[in-house]
Amino acid sequence: MHDGRLKVAVTSPPVEGEANEAVVQLFAKSLGLSKRQVEIVAGLSSRRKTVRIDVDMTSAELVSSLL
Repeated sequence: MHDGRLKVAVTSPPVEGEANEAVVQLFAKSLGLSKRQVEIVAGLSSRRKTVRIDVDMTSAELVSSLL
């Protein structure tokens, strides 16, 4: 956690959406979800992204399962 946000790093370059795809894959794989359940809703061309995860748990439960 960093400034109230979850900080992640991916090695894919920010070219042609590769980094965005890597972020989606990271969350999907870490949570055992399909990529359809993970969506970047803001920040597609920014280092700061807002991700929507379609799962039946609270944000606290979600963060604890990622950490």
